Amino acid sequence: MDNTKQQRKGKEPKNKDLINQLDVLEREYNIERETLLVLLEDAMQFAARKAAQYNKNIVVSIDRVTYNIKCMVKLYVVNTVEDPGDEIALDNVKELFSNHLFKVMAISIPGEDTTIKDPVEIQSKIDKIDLGTEIEIEFSPDFFGRVFAQTVWNLFCQRIRQTQRRKICSQYQERLNQLVAGEVRSIDREGVMVGFQLGNASANSLTANPRHLDDEAFLPRDEKIPGENFDIGHPVTALLIEVDPDRQGAAMVISRAKPEFVTKLFEREVSEIGDGTVTIKSIARIPGFRSKIAVTSSEPRVDPVGACVGQRGSRVRNVVSELSGEKVDIIEWNADPTKFIANALKPATIVKISLDEKSKKAIVEVPEDQLSLTIGKRAQNARLASTLTGWRIEVQKSEAPVEVNEFEAGLRKAIETIGTVEAIGPEAAEILVKNGFSSLEGIAAVEDVKDIADLEGFDTARANTVIAAAKAALQQ
Repeated sequence: MDNTKQQRKGKEPKNKDLINQLDVLEREYNIERETLLVLLEDAMQFAARKAAQYNKNIVVSIDRVTYNIKCMVKLYVVNTVEDPGDEIALDNVKELFSNHLFKVMAISIPGEDTTIKDPVEIQSKIDKIDLGTEIEIEFSPDFFGRVFAQTVWNLFCQRIRQTQRRKICSQYQERLNQLVAGEVRSIDREGVMVGFQLGNASANSLTANPRHLDDEAFLPRDEKIPGENFDIGHPVTALLIEVDPDRQGAAMVISRAKPEFVTKLFEREVSEIGDGTVTIKSIARIPGFRSKIAVTSSEPRVDPVGACVGQRGSRVRNVVSELSGEKVDIIEWNADPTKFIANALKPATIVKISLDEKSKKAIVEVPEDQLSLTIGKRAQNARLASTLTGWRIEVQKSEAPVEVNEFEAGLRKAIETIGTVEAIGPEAAEILVKNGFSSLEGIAAVEDVKDIADLEGFDTARANTVIAAAKAALQQ
């Protein structure tokens, strides 16, 4: 039992209403009693200084045993008042003693060594009060009135929320740039408010609004994945990018559009990344369209790309699902820039790569029929490869003849044919062809959708889309 509780047990407190309120708040918000008392003192002192002319030196204190509240101010007796905040005219002193709204608690008369606090002795010294006397008075509760009480309560509630907000922010500061999960609470034009159900506070008299902003994070419109929509109650996983208790509105900001969000999703899904066997060296992303990550392994026996893809594509499929279908290319990192750039531009066939180390520029030559595949739709492939590798990539048509064997030529032709179907695309076409689905007829004839759904980067919905697209293309 703490010292305060021992004292309270030994002496019946006088201010039972205040104690009951503090008991509720202490339990509800998990804030220490002493902190609540300090917050209440601060709120009362602020309000009192606003309400009374003696604003400078007003001090509010709450007795830690009886919980009685005192509002005190020290005034100096002067001939002419220049600062009403801490001065009183000599002619007004006797009126002060007779006013029921004040109670003189102590006086210090010049020339006398002690401060007089005894009420009887104070009354006997009234006529001796002169210029320079210090008078300490206590305000009666009637001085401020009911409006003052409501003001104090509002300020007190505000300070409790600020304290709770800072407490939660301190807990979440260490989770900055980590994944957090919650559910959608509200949606407006500016973004989405996501609740995390932090703490244990519930709606009470502190606020008419049952929601507590302290347990919410804001997902701005430009931090959403383009094209994704949310409903109230929808689960949301995002990257915590800002924690600021002084921020207007929600104290935390989250993102689903940052490249680091993809990195953290792979860290969550791939145990080899968690134990350090596989490392993500770099990442490039166009949110809602495509991401490329470059990975490497510290163990020769561990295939970094295969580890990230997972058995039958399970790991990358989970990431793609969280990214609302955004395509993800997993590239093997290589210390040789030429090999790394070639990997980053796959599935295109590269004829030659020329590097300018000084300008960090790479000139990539490809066959004419590979230009569009290398550059990609809206130049996405080349742009992402540049960001991923750190080289400024310029794609050019190769004038040199490209020698390919008949088998490779057949694979390329199959990829090009299937990839021209808009709902399939060249990336999916390459995966399909490499797994034996080398024609639109073969794809359209699939009886068990699981045969395609189990491939890397596919799921049941994507497989059904591909099969339907192949059938539609054959009917044209």
